[in-house]
Amino acid sequence: MNFYSPSREILWTKEYRSYPRVSPSGNLVLLIAGDHNQVLLSDINGNTTGAGKIDGRFLTDYTFASVSLITGVLFSGGELFVLDSKGAIQIKKNLGSEKNPVFAKSVSLSPDGSKIAIHLLNTNRDSVIVLGEKGEEIFSFDLDTIYPHKLNLAISNTGEILVSTPNSIEFYDVSGKKILNLKRTSNNGVYQAVYHNGNWFTAELNQEILFIDEVGKILKKKRSVVLICPCDFFLPAKTLR
Repeated sequence: MNFYSPSREILWTKEYRSYPRVSPSGNLVLLIAGDHNQVLLSDINGNTTGAGKIDGRFLTDYTFASVSLITGVLFSGGELFVLDSKGAIQIKKNLGSEKNPVFAKSVSLSPDGSKIAIHLLNTNRDSVIVLGEKGEEIFSFDLDTIYPHKLNLAISNTGEILVSTPNSIEFYDVSGKKILNLKRTSNNGVYQAVYHNGNWFTAELNQEILFIDEVGKILKKKRSVVLICPCDFFLPAKTLR
């Protein structure tokens, strides 16, 4: 494996037989085993860091907080790990058990890493669970249907959630109440990701980029084009008013 600098300079080369996933800051590298049942943890220099490795039953999703250096890793059996900037385990939680199995599919961290949203199947219901920074459950809500795949989620620092499904964009407040439900005119959109930058949510819907505040109000719509500059998601707050 080669690790490159932003200028494409090779920083190091090591013998890893894993799929690398690098945090945006480069502080932590997730090395996913071929069977997806183990993740090795490496620092920016290619050295083992933090917990060294984490294990579960088939990795389904991972996420990096956009502001803090916090990482979330989720396995399908419900094994959830939240790691600090050096890969040490902050939260280790099993969302299922032998008597109450789950199929965990999606995870998202708030920008500051204090809230965690997990999408999972439990007793024939698709639900979203919100946890606090110590792993305690804050609230949960059921989705309208079962999605057999990952959903793109975004959660704010205070716990509001935006969910992108193949058919709609849904906004939920901190009690789990659905505030906004915007239907897609088609489910063929390329940009179905959702994002929270610490101040507002962004999402693509029907060839428009929506900017949504934390009470579910649409601040602005911007027509999307074939190529979208990532910097569009970091507009100054005053430009949305």
